[in-house]
Amino acid sequence: MELHTHRSTRLTRIGLMLIASSVLLTGCAGFDGNRSKGENEQKVNPQPSILRTPPDSSDLRDSGQLKPNPAAIQLRERAAEAAALGDYQTASSLLERALRIEPRNASNYYALAEIRMQQARPGEAIEITQKALSLPADAALRESLKALQVKATRSMNANS
Repeated sequence: MELHTHRSTRLTRIGLMLIASSVLLTGCAGFDGNRSKGENEQKVNPQPSILRTPPDSSDLRDSGQLKPNPAAIQLRERAAEAAALGDYQTASSLLERALRIEPRNASNYYALAEIRMQQARPGEAIEITQKALSLPADAALRESLKALQVKATRSMNANS
């Protein structure tokens, strides 16, 4: 009887540990580490999302763009890191270097225009988005550029 009770207690403990583990994992699966207090809370100062995923190779062929240069991609990634730290001057310099490597990559112009907005330079952001819209780009990027251009124009009008 004592062996049966010991085995039953042990199985109960194992069962409880499994249940506790599954509850914990279920709770973690729904956790969004970027949110603090409250589901609908918005960020006060969102950082620019300058890392656009480049279009896939079929989009590049159809639009006349060349395959993205790895050095330019790395510069854009470093620029995103700098922007996330609030170092917009470094981010700007890195993106300008990426544009010297890939002067026909509209994604780099979009990223630079977002940085100009963070630097409170909407006039330059408008010029940059106009240049980007003159280049081949996928539909999603074109829409993002147009939206950024509208935002920059509104910002300029609000400040004048």
